[in-house]
This record gives sequence, C-alpha cells and structure tokens, in this order.
Amino acid sequence: MTPRVSFVITTRNRPALLRLCIRSCLAQRGIDPEILVYDDASEVPVSEALRDAATELVRIIRSDTNMGLVPLRNRGFRDATGDYVATIDDDLILFNPDVVSSAARTLAKDPSIAVVGIRYMEPNRPGEVVDDYAGSSENLYEDVDCSTFRGGANVMRRDLAIKHGLYPDWVYRQGEERFLAVRFLDAGCRIVLHGPPSAVHLHSPMRDLGAMDWHGVRNLLLFDWICAPHPYFLPCVTNHIIKLVLYRGCRRGIPARCTAVLRGLAAIVPKWSLRRPVSRVAFRRFLRLPRHGPMPLSGAWSPEPLIRLGVIKEAADVDACLEAAGVFGNA
Repeated sequence: MTPRVSFVITTRNRPALLRLCIRSCLAQRGIDPEILVYDDASEVPVSEALRDAATELVRIIRSDTNMGLVPLRNRGFRDATGDYVATIDDDLILFNPDVVSSAARTLAKDPSIAVVGIRYMEPNRPGEVVDDYAGSSENLYEDVDCSTFRGGANVMRRDLAIKHGLYPDWVYRQGEERFLAVRFLDAGCRIVLHGPPSAVHLHSPMRDLGAMDWHGVRNLLLFDWICAPHPYFLPCVTNHIIKLVLYRGCRRGIPARCTAVLRGLAAIVPKWSLRRPVSRVAFRRFLRLPRHGPMPLSGAWSPEPLIRLGVIKEAADVDACLEAAGVFGNA
C-alpha cells in the first residue's frame, strides 16, 4: 500500500527558495503526497508570488499575522491527512527522490520509531565551525539512533506527534524539536537517522540571526527547567549558561549573550508551572545519544540530480542561492 505523506512547509518572504522546495517535494516517488504550505504573513502573499504553485496536491494556507514557525507547524499536523508528516524547511531542497518513501517504509516496519531524520548537507559560511552531528557518520547508510531531530528535515508518525503534545506553541522558533524528542524517548520511542545524504539546506539570506539567537538561548534554558529531572537540572542549566556565554570563544558577543541568558532565566518565571520532567533513564539517553544535524556540503556535490528531477533548470540556479546567502557556490 502506498503510504500517505503530508508535507508541512512553513514560510515567510522566501518565494524563490520555496518554489524549489515544493518542486523537490513533488518529485518524491513511491508515496501518496499532499503538500501544505503555511504562509506566515509574507509581505507578498505566497498565493500571489507563486500563482502557478497551487495545485490539487499543493494547498497554500495564509496567516495574516506573524504567528511563528512552531504554531504553524503544529497546525500542519492537525490539518494533515497522511499517516506520516514530513516537515521540511522552505530553504531545504530534496535531491533524492526516494528518501521520503524510504523513511515511511522504515516507520511502517518498526512501530517503536517515532521519527526518521533525513541526512542533509549545508554549505559552510567562511570561518564557520561545523559541529559534530550524527549526520556526519562515516557509514552514511547506517541507521543511527539520535537524541533529537531537525524540525525541517524529518518524517514523523502523525498520531504519535499529536499524542505527545506536538511542540509548545510559545516556543515560536528555534529548538522546538528537543521538547517533543525527549517526550518520545520518555515513552520508549526511537528517533532514527536513516539513509544517505538526500537534501541540501540553502541557508536563506532572509534569516534574522539575532532573533534566532535570542529564541535559541531562551528555549534551551526553558527546556532545562521543564524537562530535566533532578539531579540533572542544575548541572545542565549551569553547563548551558557557560557554553552560551563563551560560545565558540568569541569575546565580542559576550555582553549580548549575557543579556540573552538573563532574559532566558527570567522567562522561566511565567513558565514555572509547566515543569514536567521526564524520567532519569530517558534524560540520560537524551544526553548520551548523538544529535541529528547537517553535514558540510562537499565540493564534490553536484546539483545534477535536481536538474534531472526538474527542480532546477541549470546548476547556476542553485549557485545563485548560495551566493545570495553569503556562502561559496559550486564552481
């Protein structure tokens, strides 16, 4: 039986990248797809910017107010008709046409798996340090158990996600995945990284990096308060504060990061009653397992698969996106 998969894509002011993302989703084989695009109050409505994109398979749902990525992703799970939901960032392009069907088959075969993460690559910005994620495993065809997943590159069981409460709406953006991931682990579910590298994340130049940092710091400290059991809470929050303040050894940003940490700690007060720590066993597993994250985009990577799939017409289409984002394109 062909699996029914609902793609949930949230977007704001990125019509060019969104078009490529939608095309790559439509090129997926071996599934019965629907594509739900949530327009988060874009200045030019997606329905106008991409008039030709709306089809029987592609629904565009607009919010007239800026709700944030997380509440719209949650809405996507509720609106979806598929047994599986693939949440895809609007600047992520799938170049393996079988990756989603393979993820759906993996979920169907093993009821203990709640999420299948998609291995993906990102171009490095000049001078950027790449973290060591599970995605950089030497054997790129092995299934790897992970502690969490990337919200913009995964396929998930819709029923389990709803059962365990989806993402907290108040997170708005940045780090929402860990809240749901640790609940999955607490319920005995698995998060698995599956298959070879199958997508490229194009680093949209529309990103508000300052807002991402602020929300990321706040949400990490709130995660510690809400989910970390005794005796892990104090060591975790202390460790995270030190790492956040001394992030990558850059002294110039310390005052701003200290401010973000203080605001993050202050944000715990109104969320005091939300504390619901997971079991110690689940939290130890969360701390021990590797994370799902990007692999560096290799100079040997070619956009040729995207051309064959009809996602782009020529390699220059992807190079233009890379250059606009301030990273090195493929020569």
